Amino acid sequence: MKNKFIVVMPFWNASKWVDKSIKSVLLQDYENFTCIVSDDNSSDNSYDICKSLIANDSRFILNKNKTNLGPLGNAYESAMVHNSDQDKNNIIVILDGDDFFYNKHVLTTLNNHYNEHDCWMTYGSYINLSNKQVGKFSLPVSQHIIENNLYRDSQWCTSHLRSYKLGLLQNINKNDIIDENKNYFKAAGDLALMFPLLEMSREKAHFVKDILYIWNDLNELNEHKDKRELQLKCEQHIRSLKKYDRLEKL
Repeated sequence: MKNKFIVVMPFWNASKWVDKSIKSVLLQDYENFTCIVSDDNSSDNSYDICKSLIANDSRFILNKNKTNLGPLGNAYESAMVHNSDQDKNNIIVILDGDDFFYNKHVLTTLNNHYNEHDCWMTYGSYINLSNKQVGKFSLPVSQHIIENNLYRDSQWCTSHLRSYKLGLLQNINKNDIIDENKNYFKAAGDLALMFPLLEMSREKAHFVKDILYIWNDLNELNEHKDKRELQLKCEQHIRSLKKYDRLEKL
């Protein structure tokens, strides 16, 4: 089965990196995908770089937000607003615009995994751009955490590459990813989405051990460098939110 992938590529001021990110998608040996490239109101020339690379490729959708939504809002609205194909079985793949697919077989590897396993989402293994070492968060979730729904109470480990059925995302209550001012959380957005997805999926969330992603730890705009205090504050709040129940079916 050739699953339909929706590659979501959110970015802000990524002119130094976004061309390589897009090229890592263009190199894929798997054809059944749409890539939504979404500029979060950058002040540099990122948008123009993207436009020059994908203008004549119908598989790509280029968007520029009128206001800055932050990484979480940019990714969420790319999948839920700018994506015209809302089939619940489509698979969202998150590739930040300053990061890269590891090789040309990434989507093929994911397709094989979804076909061979009864899963609704995947997370997995990545390497750091700086030293080419496997990232410290490339770990499978323990059975104890899964059975007792302890994701929010445990050390974070469900990292890149992240993918999930669109039907899962459609089951997230938007109020759980916005703050008291009705804005998307400006930091720790990966936790805000992944915790509900994992809690709903449980055993249907699979760890993929193959290296599929290069995380750009050299980017000075990474929030663990640029917004560490805000990141910790948002993480604390997200971990305190009500846990989701197991979803019986999509």
